[in-house]
Amino acid sequence: GDTGWGCSHRSGQMLLARALCVLRLGQTWTTTRDNQEKLFEIVECFADVPTAPFSIHALTVAATRLVDKVFY
Repeated sequence: GDTGWGCSHRSGQMLLARALCVLRLGQTWTTTRDNQEKLFEIVECFADVPTAPFSIHALTVAATRLVDKVFY
């Protein structure tokens, strides 16, 4: 499970995923066969692998770089 900042990271992922869904599928989208490919593409971006652009790994690296620039 997540510890420390994990809940914040996951909440951020959820908000970003929602924004991407609205941008790609519209404000009132529903899960349909036509939307499955677009939804799958969005979900893939959040996979728990370092290569996924919005994975927990990628967000942690980005946050660490940001903190290093601001405070050091």
